[in-house]
Amino acid sequence: MLMEITEVDLWREFKETKSPEIREELVLRSVPLVHFLLGRIGISQSMGTEYEDLAHQGLLGLIEAVDRFDPDYGTKFSTFASLRIRGKVLDYLRHSD
Repeated sequence: MLMEITEVDLWREFKETKSPEIREELVLRSVPLVHFLLGRIGISQSMGTEYEDLAHQGLLGLIEAVDRFDPDYGTKFSTFASLRIRGKVLDYLRHSD
């Protein structure tokens, strides 16, 4: 059912209802962005468990982005989420050094 709904409609519905199901759908649709950004930072899957830890941090950043995003500001979600994901990963790397 949720796959047929456009992203704009999902955001509108999520903003009104804060539905956990819609939140999950928004997160799942954006998971590839986490892996893309890790690659752009220079982190590859060949790093094994360290990659998994960093991907986990990226997913936490993505979840925060979904919770805090406001489509009324006129920015794209991917732009907003990229900053949060990248920030969460870099904070984790700084903390682990």
